[in-house]
Amino acid sequence: MIRIVAIGFILAFFSACKTHSVYQSYGRMLREAESFYINDSLKISYVFGGDYVETKNKDSIRSRLKQFQLQKWRKYLLEHFYTIVPPSLEHFTFFIPQKNIKKIAKYPLRADSTLLDTLNDRLLLYKFKAINNAGTLVMAASSTKKEFINLRYEYTDRIFTSIKPGEDFKSEISFTDPFSLADERALNQDSTVNYLLPLTQLIEAKENYREPRDENLYIQALATYYSRINNSNSELNTLMSQWKGKTYMAKRNGWGLHIKLYDNDVINEIVKQCKDQRIVMINENHFQPNNRFLVHLLIDRLYQEGFTYFGLESLWENKDSLNTRKFCISSSGFYTKAPSMSNLINHAIETGYKVFGYDYFTEQRDLDQAKNIYNATFKADPNAKVLILAGFGHISEKESARNWMAAEFSNQFNIDPLTIEQTQFDLPLDDHFLGLIDTVNLANKKKMLADIYLTNNLTYDAFSRLMGFSRYEIPIDIQYKRPSMLSIYDAAHYSADSTAIPVFNYMLDQTNKQKIEAYLPPKNYILKIKNATNKLLHTDTLKVD
Repeated sequence: MIRIVAIGFILAFFSACKTHSVYQSYGRMLREAESFYINDSLKISYVFGGDYVETKNKDSIRSRLKQFQLQKWRKYLLEHFYTIVPPSLEHFTFFIPQKNIKKIAKYPLRADSTLLDTLNDRLLLYKFKAINNAGTLVMAASSTKKEFINLRYEYTDRIFTSIKPGEDFKSEISFTDPFSLADERALNQDSTVNYLLPLTQLIEAKENYREPRDENLYIQALATYYSRINNSNSELNTLMSQWKGKTYMAKRNGWGLHIKLYDNDVINEIVKQCKDQRIVMINENHFQPNNRFLVHLLIDRLYQEGFTYFGLESLWENKDSLNTRKFCISSSGFYTKAPSMSNLINHAIETGYKVFGYDYFTEQRDLDQAKNIYNATFKADPNAKVLILAGFGHISEKESARNWMAAEFSNQFNIDPLTIEQTQFDLPLDDHFLGLIDTVNLANKKKMLADIYLTNNLTYDAFSRLMGFSRYEIPIDIQYKRPSMLSIYDAAHYSADSTAIPVFNYMLDQTNKQKIEAYLPPKNYILKIKNATNKLLHTDTLKVD
């Protein structure tokens, strides 16, 4: 039997009560293409179909147990699951401790036996599985007589054989990595970006990534997709705190560092130091939009100082097609789907930069990155002045057995880049948005080796005001079911290619009417509100003067 099902995720726990096994609270249901039952206390797992859900209502469970004359087993019950699409199948899972085995001996049930329940004309199929010396797992699976062939195949050949007790009970349970899980839902059928469905899927799949080996990557994925939405500061701050607490950066803030310059003085100092440089490399955390806001603020100033090439690790599209079109679309890259990144790239092209991607995923990635940058710039234009936006440690100039990209570039081409680090330190800035760190106290500390160290607290609002954008209030006059996504597109870009990246995203998660505040450059815009399935709920035009 092959069943095609819509994959969802439903996770619920019974409230603790004496009518269920004391081991029940240690069990949980995880779901991806298939469902997994895991009980950490009993050290047991099994696999079943992706279209099953868990019964949460205790009265419903009591009723089902009574119908199958299993009410006396209630205190041994771990779970009850049932299918939500035909065929109609269900199963109870019990655990009987060793000391209670004799108490249930009067029930003449044998492994893989079938019994007719005369109360509802359904059949039961049983499976007994000893769990070390702790007791016995009993699974009672049910269907109608008409569907019993499905039941026998589903359970005898699949579910019963998947029961795995012991220390390695979770060893065969694995899930798609969270980035791939979300990315599978990131594009709609019309190739436009779906900003809501990947995020919803990640939130629902949280329990799948509780293991320490998975949790850090899950946090990064969730933060990455939240970073594509303008009103997600609270969620992003929480995730950043969790992520940094699990990395080497957890120890970065207790070094007695202090700020040398603040705000516009920092920007002026950066421009001053960049003025006579041939190449400047600045890094970003891929899920912190504020890092891109700073580069966006520098674009015009550096162009005035002769910088005309802008290379990005995040850009995958051929530079010729992008620079001809002059704006990002859904196929331009992965991180370019975030408005903070696509807005930056679009602005650079509009300013006059030649924009290019340089990343290359090989075993010698950083060396190849350095070569790609050189070939795209200095090889053809010896007088080029180049700005590079890289990820995390790739700008480190520290020499090691395997150098990062900045060190490789210096070694290979004898051009020393000015490197600007803005991802490692979150120092208190009070009412300021940017700080230049005094490097004196960084001496002899284990750190990424760079020329300039910053702490960046730019928000979307602060960045927009510094850019001189216009404040625009968007009234939401219709009550939308939550959640929905409001996206604003540059009208000229959208008219030329409907897969253009929006300049602004806002998640509508309330059913009440509200006003959305956006900061936008003076242009004509198209506004669209869609749900997670890409259904268009509302469209409108905006003119910002």
